Amino acid sequence: MDLLEEHFLNNDLKTITWIARQAKRLYLRQCKSEGKVPGPCGRKCVEAIVYSLPHAGLLKRRLGDEEANRRYLMALEYQRVSTPLERVELDCTTLDVWCVDDDGTPIGRPHICVAIDCATGVILGMQLSWSRPDTALVSRTVKEILEPKTPAFFMMHGIENDFQTFGTPQLLITDQGTENSGDVFHTIIDCSSLEWRKMIPGRPDKKPFIERFFLELSRFVTQFPGASQTSLIGPRDRTDKAQKEARLTLQEIETRLQRWRYDVYLRMPRRRVQHVLRRLESPMQSWRRTSKDCFVPMPPDPHELREMFMVQAATRTVQRYGISYGGVTYHSAELANYLKMVGVPTTVDIRVDPNDIREIAVLDRLNNEHFFVPAKYEECPALSFDELARLRKQTFTPEDEELQEKALIAAMALHLYEEEPKARTKTAKSREKAAKEERRQEIFAQSKKVMDKHGHSEPAYRAEKPEFDLPGKLPSFVSKGGCPQ
Repeated sequence: MDLLEEHFLNNDLKTITWIARQAKRLYLRQCKSEGKVPGPCGRKCVEAIVYSLPHAGLLKRRLGDEEANRRYLMALEYQRVSTPLERVELDCTTLDVWCVDDDGTPIGRPHICVAIDCATGVILGMQLSWSRPDTALVSRTVKEILEPKTPAFFMMHGIENDFQTFGTPQLLITDQGTENSGDVFHTIIDCSSLEWRKMIPGRPDKKPFIERFFLELSRFVTQFPGASQTSLIGPRDRTDKAQKEARLTLQEIETRLQRWRYDVYLRMPRRRVQHVLRRLESPMQSWRRTSKDCFVPMPPDPHELREMFMVQAATRTVQRYGISYGGVTYHSAELANYLKMVGVPTTVDIRVDPNDIREIAVLDRLNNEHFFVPAKYEECPALSFDELARLRKQTFTPEDEELQEKALIAAMALHLYEEEPKARTKTAKSREKAAKEERRQEIFAQSKKVMDKHGHSEPAYRAEKPEFDLPGKLPSFVSKGGCPQ
């Protein structure tokens, strides 16, 4: 309580994680000096104390009266919705089912992030991951809201009802979790011109639509082998049984959920409470009806969507060979044409996606627009710049100024781009291994795609050499001595 009073309640810079570390350190030191056996002293203990404090008073002390009142009134507002994308609720949770790895070993429960349209009940985004909910998972879910599905997505999961629902939400509702933050997430919010609000902690009734969906999802998931709880057995008593029954991998779970999302849930009749007539209709029927009567905000075009993820700004000097950033050289015909107009060398403003080293955005100061410049190496993998830095640290010498393609591919084969293992328990090690494998598959999948000049994703390919036929009789050149030159 002394730490909270001194560092947390009067300061908006300190986080619960920082307070928990300080409290644990002081508590263990005091127990050691008095010869006592320490009890529980982790983050959950600190969270229990913080959550027991009045939320309104906590906000006033940390943010001030004016800002606290503004946020509290915004969170209390309950908006009635009647049109698609008028209000979209997004949240993350842990699935109530145990999964196995490729060897059949139980490794834990995956995390899922879902975005749902409040007016129709349509699921706009659904992303699964082994890693704990973070900015990358939420950003992928928001991106799924803004762009249509490809035919390959429906074919991969064997979906029959390929019903497309996408657009730009007018209002996005999330909780106050740390995953709903970060440069990428805030840039998407700003560029898409949507309003973003955070709800009061501990008040699920302020996000009723997403909470109601999670209840529906939980009922469906409890039918899977390896379900961690059922209507008869709670989560504590069914953990051991769930581990023995588990036999589905994360990919199989995702396929089952995506099929249920389109082929079952979209066609499931339900009575919308907020509808004036309380009409019994499915989410798909509701979307079709309301989209005809109301205006559905269109999503950003592919060019704008790519530009949303370019969150880091920098300035570089351009030479004729291209632009160097982070050890990667970028060049294209469009950049060469731009350099002919402005001259070489010149300074340009660029924007970079920290999660993809394959291309950068260069500002055309003549037209005040960005154009994309790919990496000079055609087979450059879709690594993040942090992963590239780890590769360079372990494989490249300080004298290397540019990306060495062969060394990069060799280092990727050795998984040198991955972070150092942090897990201690057997189950945690298995989850960490599964998360790394998930990231590895994501890198390979993204590396197989290229973006055309219009911003559409296409499978990557190598340019084939042009075929031509030589004439049958070619002129021969001989020297005076009769020997061919």
